[in-house]
Amino acid sequence: MNISWYENSLGYKLARAARAHRTQVAAAMREIGIHPGQEALLQALSTEDGRTMGALADLIGVRPPTMSKMVLRMAAEGLVDRQNDHGDARRARVHLTDEGRERARALKKRWRRIEKKLASSLTDKDAKRLGSLLGQINVSLNGDKAPPLADDEADGADQ
Repeated sequence: MNISWYENSLGYKLARAARAHRTQVAAAMREIGIHPGQEALLQALSTEDGRTMGALADLIGVRPPTMSKMVLRMAAEGLVDRQNDHGDARRARVHLTDEGRERARALKKRWRRIEKKLASSLTDKDAKRLGSLLGQINVSLNGDKAPPLADDEADGADQ
């Protein structure tokens, strides 16, 4: 079989691997009842609960209206609680509920399983090198800032 220049390109291979990874992640998220994009918010709050809406939007790489939509949906699902900042009523802080913390733990377990599968054909040295190379590619394509998630990917609106 003759592989075309396109199928042999780095970008094509990277896109295929990213799509395969995203498929695995989406399946794992469905197992625990969360939508694409919500994993980033759960992880961010499990690392530092009570972040402001603006800080979360910046960290995850979405616009503030998208973050508001994500938080409203996740609050309706009982995963987060939005509270006005005691020092500044114009700001809102987002906290995980007990259910949100439980889903964050379940997400971490599944994410580690996917990471193990992802690196199963690599040596530890190759996996670390790949991580470094992917970081360099991100900087090449986006500067030092991570690309924003697509709004539909971030809020699970179509789910």
